[in-house]
Amino acid sequence: MVNIEKTADMAAAEPQADSSPIWKTALERYFAETRKGGIKDAAIENHLWTVQTPEDLLNGIEAIVPPNTEPSISWARALKELKPVLLGLSDFAAIIAWAFGMDGKVAVLLWGSIRLILMFSRRIDEVVDMIRLSRESRTAETVAIIQNTKSKDPSVRLPCHSIPHGLNLRFFGRESQMGILKETLGPEKNRQEMRAISIHGIGGVGKTQLALQYANTSLGIYDLIAWVPAESQIKLVQALSAFTTKLGLAEEHDQMDNSQVVQRLKDWLNTCGKNFLLVFDNVDDVDILEQIWPASSHASVIITTRSPSVASRRSKKILRLECFALEPATEMIYALSGKRPSQECDVTAAVELCELLGGLPLAMEQVAAFIRDRDFLFSEVLPKLKKSAEKVFARTRAIDAYEHTVSTVWNLSLEQLSEQAKILHNVLAFFDPDHVSEHLINQTKVRLNDPAWEFLLDDFDQLMKLTKDHGLRPENPGIWAELVFRAGTYLWEKEQPYLAQAFIEFGIHIHNDDSSSTMAQAHRILGHILLDIAQPHAALKAYTKALSIRLRTEEANSPQIADVYDSIACSYTEIGDMPNAFDFIERATAIHLAHDPQHMARTDAIRAMACLRDCRPSEALQALQKCWKLQSLSQQEIEQSRYPKHSGDVMLLARILWALEERSTGRELASRAVSIRRGIFGENGGPRVADSLFHLALMLSEDGEHVLSAKLLREITQMDVGMKEIKPHQARAFWFLAKEEGKIGTRQDLCEDLKRQAKTAYQALKHGQTFDDSDQAYMNLVSWMLW
Repeated sequence: MVNIEKTADMAAAEPQADSSPIWKTALERYFAETRKGGIKDAAIENHLWTVQTPEDLLNGIEAIVPPNTEPSISWARALKELKPVLLGLSDFAAIIAWAFGMDGKVAVLLWGSIRLILMFSRRIDEVVDMIRLSRESRTAETVAIIQNTKSKDPSVRLPCHSIPHGLNLRFFGRESQMGILKETLGPEKNRQEMRAISIHGIGGVGKTQLALQYANTSLGIYDLIAWVPAESQIKLVQALSAFTTKLGLAEEHDQMDNSQVVQRLKDWLNTCGKNFLLVFDNVDDVDILEQIWPASSHASVIITTRSPSVASRRSKKILRLECFALEPATEMIYALSGKRPSQECDVTAAVELCELLGGLPLAMEQVAAFIRDRDFLFSEVLPKLKKSAEKVFARTRAIDAYEHTVSTVWNLSLEQLSEQAKILHNVLAFFDPDHVSEHLINQTKVRLNDPAWEFLLDDFDQLMKLTKDHGLRPENPGIWAELVFRAGTYLWEKEQPYLAQAFIEFGIHIHNDDSSSTMAQAHRILGHILLDIAQPHAALKAYTKALSIRLRTEEANSPQIADVYDSIACSYTEIGDMPNAFDFIERATAIHLAHDPQHMARTDAIRAMACLRDCRPSEALQALQKCWKLQSLSQQEIEQSRYPKHSGDVMLLARILWALEERSTGRELASRAVSIRRGIFGENGGPRVADSLFHLALMLSEDGEHVLSAKLLREITQMDVGMKEIKPHQARAFWFLAKEEGKIGTRQDLCEDLKRQAKTAYQALKHGQTFDDSDQAYMNLVSWMLW
């Protein structure tokens, strides 16, 4: 431990080798921070060891207060009460010495932090952890004194809850969603990080009501709950300012602007040590939350928003709220209207009414109120709603605890649409709603020939469309097609296989020359893309086409033919047809041996993949090592490479070693593959990051580490939901996450909810094909080896 009674003549000495880790860390940061401010070591070293007694320390702390300022009473009292603690805590003394040992420009920089301490009476929360580390005999006394200083804050009024509406006794359904909120947000002892969840869905689906229900049923577990309307900066700041006053951190006559009030609240929340819940309702611009976003591990946060992109910006956990299915919707309207039909015709009318309303909770609440107020039967209100729904909703008041009606909430949603989306919405109003294809709304790019739809396409799409619609042919279609192929290849390498597929297919359309080597390569690239999106049979067809073109222009035993054989072997491996896979691998090998064996690296890599799939991991390892040797690369160089395919090599090696029961090394390499791919494709990841995470999760599960496995799978489910390429990975992750959650004791209803999400995603991907409720069906959604 560092002795605070060191004499001044040791001021310039470096800390001894046996100095405490806390002192070393403080000193290193001291030098680093002051160097940032322009102060060199020589100017500061003489001030490090001037503290010789606790009295000097306390006097030094007080001395740094600028003239004409008044520290808070609680802070001054805390300093005096800390005096006996300092007698036995030399590490604490060292940290404070580090803090006030700076003068000149450095003291000016330091004062920004000390001023906040004095203004908000933070009372050294950060130092408590360091005190606990000392394990001195006075530790218990220390913690008691610190807690005493924290409790003496008469201005703060706890518990403090600001919720706009009371408990809704007519709240219906959403039991599984309430369970997710409780599991995700509930404060736990020794929690290490804050919790946040975003609830998103269309207007009127019940996002606000769900958040209100959770807040009102959680009064006993949070010391404070703040409901913050967040549709605009003004509303957010006003709500936070009002809550700060209610909490007692500010008075109405305080001379502070709103930003200062919000900063005061944020600082207090981050240091108070209390469990708190913030609900940001109806967020449109997530950036306005930055000013109050907490950093405390005691924080729980709910965001409600219509936008999926906003939902994913601030929280890892995302809860998409859907309309009710027909059966629960019918039960809901019975409960809300207070009427349960006794006649068959009325039952039929109630069901049809729910179908007409689409299970939208807000609409059903309003219609139920309309029925209650006028004592209508369901068979009476149905024709009125069909004839003039607008009038029915206009004549029904807004429900309690919600300021909007169906009319106003949809008006608000329409106002927030982009100009292009508004045009599309207005055009669709003229179509039969039952015959508007859903993919028209969901897909970013669509192939339409009517000029009225041109706003849906970007400039390059329009050029491609014009050439097709008007039969335009370039003077040199080969050069034009090659440009398109290059663009498609670039998109494929940037993890956009669906858009890349459209480009490659368009290029083939404008220059379908079966004697061109460029066309052969285009079909081969198309095969690569199809493999990436788990369509190995289509990929095999593309590779076969590439082979037929190559055989017209090349000798049957040329290296170019061997390259196509490699690709065909890869597609057979993905299909699981191993005899054919090895047949084409041997054909490629024979050609390379006849020409130049040094060019056989890719063939060996595919052989490694095929051997692993054929349950021959030892041979797979030999083939992969031979592949690297032919490239004059070591494993370390492969791991350090930023070439995307090398990250696939690392993942393949991890899976091979895992199959060889070298589990620790396999897991380590799989983790390394995740890091490499994040470095290449970005932190938010893409298909290859998701695939690496999935295989690492499987390894953890097999090792019995189900909590960690579930965490990785959950990370996949929370990746960018707007990215089409990630959806198969998310469907697979939801399915296996349900299994992992079951293994760690998660409630059965929550596990079933995860399975339902997996099934919904699966059916959306398979477009109505027969659902196969098996692990293998979900595995088949993604390529066996995503290189």
